[in-house]
Amino acid sequence: MSVVVRYIFGGSICEQFVGMTEAQSLYAQGLTDEIVKQITRLSSLSGNGVSLHNCVGQGYDGASVVAGHLSGVNVLIRETYAPCAPYIHCFNHRLNLVLVDVVKSVSCCGETLSTLQLFYVFLSGSSVHQRWVAMQKEHSLKVIELKSISDTRWACQSAMISAFCSRLEIFLALLQEIIDSDSDSGRVVTARGLLSQIDKTFVRYIFALKCVLMCSKSVSDFLQNPGNSLSDAVAIIESFELNLQEMRSDEKCNEFWTYRVSRRRKLCS
Repeated sequence: MSVVVRYIFGGSICEQFVGMTEAQSLYAQGLTDEIVKQITRLSSLSGNGVSLHNCVGQGYDGASVVAGHLSGVNVLIRETYAPCAPYIHCFNHRLNLVLVDVVKSVSCCGETLSTLQLFYVFLSGSSVHQRWVAMQKEHSLKVIELKSISDTRWACQSAMISAFCSRLEIFLALLQEIIDSDSDSGRVVTARGLLSQIDKTFVRYIFALKCVLMCSKSVSDFLQNPGNSLSDAVAIIESFELNLQEMRSDEKCNEFWTYRVSRRRKLCS
């Protein structure tokens, strides 16, 4: 278990890593005792009278043992040490949880990301990967490697999706080359199947996801900055929500498709 304290010093928000300790117990009381022990140790080492009684907030993930509103760690610390220290779920982690739930509930998003994962697996093969790198070099492009889809950090999928979008034509050319000239029948069949997945609908989905997840990544990065306050976090989340709402307007949608689809008309013919 890692323990970090966040405080104001000289008018600035600061964070200090207290220590990493082995959790002897995974129960709320055991974890609470360990947190108190670490804070007490910090107080003795620094000599500045650090006390949990002065704590004004607690931050954990959503695990019930710490976040539980009846008997979680946050409740025990409030009841025993710091009655004015409410529990706040970390915004960055919550953002990722929301994105995970959205992807699971919107079938087209989940299917698009699953298709991208199939592309990644195909390109990871030694022979195909060599061609992937060589084809990018032939077109005087910086070599971009695709990464596997993460199961938890959905805000970070933007890098993978952005990379794929920037090399979509190269990927199509590679698949066609394998279909036309490869001697491995199994690879040819796989390439033909992957090529059939890249239709008008897929192109629209992939660029829409790129737009949304790029915004999500910016928000996620902002929320991980230790120099930002709670009011900063609330403001950026509200701005993100407004941005998403604007994307749903007819004007923004027309602008979005005009810019992106027109650049790839040949892919949809």
